Amino acid sequence: MLLYLNKPKLINAGLDYVQAKFDNADAMYRLALYYDQQSTPTSDPAKQSFHWLKLATEFGHQQSHLKLAEYYYQGNGTLKDYQQAFNALEKDIHGHDLEASQYRQQKMGTHKRNTC
Repeated sequence: MLLYLNKPKLINAGLDYVQAKFDNADAMYRLALYYDQQSTPTSDPAKQSFHWLKLATEFGHQQSHLKLAEYYYQGNGTLKDYQQAFNALEKDIHGHDLEASQYRQQKMGTHKRNTC
C-alpha cells in the first residue's frame, strides 16, 4: 500500500479506468490525458490514449473532439488521417455552437418570461 501512496497519478488513473469501464466519458477523457503524458507518437501509451479519446467522443464528451483531431492530424497513436482530423474539428465546433445556441435560447426564454 505504501507504493500506491507515492503514486497519486497512478491511483487516479486506476480509478478513472474503473469508471471508464462503466461508460463514464469524463473518466475516459482523463484516462486519455494520463496516457498522453506517458507517450511518444508511436508508443503503446499513445495508442491507449487514442483509444480512450475515441471512446470518450463516442460517449459525447465534447472536449475530447479537439484532442482527437490533434491525434489524427499528427498520427499520434494512429495513422495520420487529415479527413478524420477535420471531421473531429467539425464536431468540436458544432458542439460548441450547439452549447452556445442552447445557452442563448435559455437566456432568451428567461428574458421573455420576465418581461411578460
